[in-house]
Parts: sequence; C-alpha cells; structure tokens
Amino acid sequence: MYRDGLAIPLPNHIPGVFLEKTEDGLAVLVERFVRTRGPFTTFDLSSRFGLSAPHALAELESIEKQGRVMRGPFTPSPRGAEWCDVDALRRIRKASLFRARGGVQPVESRDYARFLSVWHGVASVEAPTDDSGGALIAAIEQLQGCPLPASALEVDILASRVSDYRPLDLDLLAARGEVVLEGRGALGLRDGKVALYLAPNRVLLGRPSPDPLKTDLHQRVRSILQLKGALFLPEIAAFCAGVRPTDIVDALWGLFWNGEVTNDSVAALRARTTDPARSPGRRFVAAHMRRYRSRVDIPADGAGRFSMLSPHPGESVESRLATIEQWLQRHGVLTREAIQAEANEGGFGAVYPILRALEERGQLRRGYFIEGPGALQFADPFAVDRMRELKASFSEARAAVLAATDPANPFGMTLPWPPWCDGKGERRARQHVVIADGELTALLFADGARVQVHQGDAGSDGDRRARLSAQAIVRWMRRRALRIIGHEGVSSPLNAGALAKALSEAGLTPSGPGFRL
Repeated sequence: MYRDGLAIPLPNHIPGVFLEKTEDGLAVLVERFVRTRGPFTTFDLSSRFGLSAPHALAELESIEKQGRVMRGPFTPSPRGAEWCDVDALRRIRKASLFRARGGVQPVESRDYARFLSVWHGVASVEAPTDDSGGALIAAIEQLQGCPLPASALEVDILASRVSDYRPLDLDLLAARGEVVLEGRGALGLRDGKVALYLAPNRVLLGRPSPDPLKTDLHQRVRSILQLKGALFLPEIAAFCAGVRPTDIVDALWGLFWNGEVTNDSVAALRARTTDPARSPGRRFVAAHMRRYRSRVDIPADGAGRFSMLSPHPGESVESRLATIEQWLQRHGVLTREAIQAEANEGGFGAVYPILRALEERGQLRRGYFIEGPGALQFADPFAVDRMRELKASFSEARAAVLAATDPANPFGMTLPWPPWCDGKGERRARQHVVIADGELTALLFADGARVQVHQGDAGSDGDRRARLSAQAIVRWMRRRALRIIGHEGVSSPLNAGALAKALSEAGLTPSGPGFRL
C-alpha cells in the first residue's frame, strides 16, 4: 500500500506474496488512518503521509461522501477543520454520556425544592425595583404555555415573582398585543385555566385547536367574530338582536375557556373570576336623564375586544423542541411525572425520542439528579450546575406561600406529597402550600380558611422553619389583603398547632380557632 499509494520503494528481501499490486493504495491508507484514532485535522493527515493540504482534503471528502467520516469541530479549541470516523465518534459519545451520567450524584428532594424557589424567584423578599415591567416579562416567559387558574394568576403567581406587582403592567402588555391569553378549560361557573404567551411564541407553544362548542349561541358568536374580526361587546350585541347581553357575555367566556376566543383586556378576565357581588354593577341613572346618556353600560367581564384565536398549525419537530425547552426553563429537571403533567397528549413516550436525541447532541443531560422520582430524568446543564452550587454554598433559608398550582411548587408534580398530608394535598384552585427551606410545612385550604400544619421535628431546625413559615404567611396575607386565617379550622385549631407561637411572634393575634392580622 505504501508503494502503490505513496510511491515509496520497498526492500528487495520482502517475499513476493506481499508485493502484489494494490488498487487505491492511498485510499486504503487514509481509511486505516481515520479508523484508528479520534478527532484529527486535515494537517494531521497531510503531515502523516506527506500529502499536500488540497490532496489530503480531497481524500477526506471522498470518504465523507461514503458516510464513513464526519466533519467537526469536535474538540473545544480546534486547530482547523476536524474529522472523525463515524464509529469512533459513536464510541466516544457513548463513553462521554456514561461518564456524565455516572459522575452526577443526586440531590435530596429538599435541595430541589430550594432550587426551584430560586429558579422561579418566588421566595425573595427584596425591595421593589424600578423595572417591574421587565421582571413581569421574564416571569411570563418562564410560565408561558402553562395552564394556571385565572383566580390565582395575578394575586398569587405573578405577584410572588414580581415585587410590587402592578396589574396595569399586564393590562398594557395585553392591550399592545405583546401577551396573548388562551383559555384551557373552565373551573366552576366563573373561574378557569388560562395560559399566557409572548405573542410570537404561541404558534410554537400553543395547544392544538380544540373541538368547537356546538350550541346555537356559541356558533352565532363565533361566526360574527370570524366574519368581523376583533369586536367590543356592544358591537357583538348589535348582531345578536333579541339576545340578552349577559347571555352573550357567558357565551364569549365559554368560547374563551374552550380556547377559541381571546380578549385583549386582562381587566375582563380579572372581573370574570371575581365574586359578582363585589364587581361594579349598573350605575343608577334617573329615568328623566336616560335620554341623554352617553355612556354604554358594559359589565366588567365584557370589557375589551374579543377576537378569534389564530388556529394552531399542529405539532412539528420545531414545536416539540420549543415545548421541551419551555419545560426545562420551567422545571430545570424533567422527570416522567413532570412530563406527564405538562404534556397535552402522548405523555412521556411521545417526547422521549426527542429528549434522547437532545442528550446525544449534548444539549441536555440524562441522569439521576433528584432522589425520589424515577431514575430516568433529563435536565438543563445550567440548572444542574445551579442546583449543586446552591447545595454547596447554601446560606440563606427562604420561605414562601404559593398557589398549589404554581409551577414553583414541586409537590404533586416532580415530588410526591409528604405522608403527613394524608391525601389532602392537591394541585387545585384556592389551595396553597407553605414551603420553608425546601420543606412543605403547611397546607392552606379555601384561601386560608382552613390550615393543616406539619408537626415538624423539635429542635432548632424545626423552630427556624416555623419562624420562616409564619413570616411568609404574614407577607402573603398582606399581599392578598386578608384579615383572618384558619377561622374555619374548628377540629384542628391553628392557634393551638405547631405554628401558633411563630405566628404570634410574626405579628398575628389569636382570633377564634385562627389568627387575625
């Protein structure tokens, strides 16, 4: 091969059987060079056989067309164009993945709960900043596509992330078309699940178009919006002669919760989820003045312009990749349980091939990162590093009261509910959790009317978590403008439980079975 491929003369004493002419001797030498090493450069090949750079490149490109070599780069600081044998590269990848999986020790559930609070920024007690609008957009970017109870969206979920949260900021984002609201199903008569999107991302992250509602009024309102575009309530009512305005509003919200219609006014959504007895009603106008009225009476939940949501184009590889990236941005670590809770259809099996492909490309890691959930877990590399940094250099304990449906609450999704919950822990509207230093310390039902407290361990750690929990409850009550808590807990009074002393020290006063602010 050296004689025929490189014109190198051979010694005379070599047996004749080894002197037979070889076809494509240089190609055989190059292929053997490629097979027997890892990544290399064109210069490495040319210097090994004394070839010119163009000649060496031509030989490598010939093998590349046959699918036996891949062009890089493969190393962190390549000296030029890099190449690697396909089989060798596969072996290197397998060895690297095995080393990466085996080199990561799982953290405790408590460490993950701590990390998730920091990841979402929900346990911070920092002073208000001037850039609340930027903080709001960052929060929406992390939450987009996640169905959340509308009744908890602002008062609990956004307010826990944005210090000095102002509803006006969200109103402006929706009115300018920067944020889109999408209904994800009704919860009772007036509440429902809603997902927020930054407008350009809904095409990739939105759910497939739902089955349309079939009642006559729903079909009539849908036809009007499809024909006329975005309309205010009086404009819709003008096309629905003989139909009461309240019925039109109910039909519009039925279409909204079904994911067919949206509204550019968050104020309307806010009013819809509020007790009608507390909402502004019709103002009184004397009979003799009605002739000259210039203001149209519009119910608070009929404000803004209603319009049809653009149909979702259907799932594609791009949309699935974007969805997985969004899940990673929300959870940091994806377990089978988290994926089952997030996925619209298909569950874990539908996205596993994509997760495995992303791991092979080095875009995420697979391993056992959190103790407790199943061993098959995928994580954002940055999230894994951040989680371990917090564990290694943890100094400040945090506590927060969160809506049970908040993605920052890992219990009931990534982590199981602790045994002391006795099956009462649920991710549902109007239920809240108290998480202190990564531990679930209390459950709040019906916006705090009833409280179930964990009888924590005695000692300094238990007392510290109790103080943190009490301070978080007081902050939450002030933010929600609640005056009393635990007032319906007759069977297990809050003022005689494990948090009683800490709540008193935090500034609450015993009142009946509970406390008042």
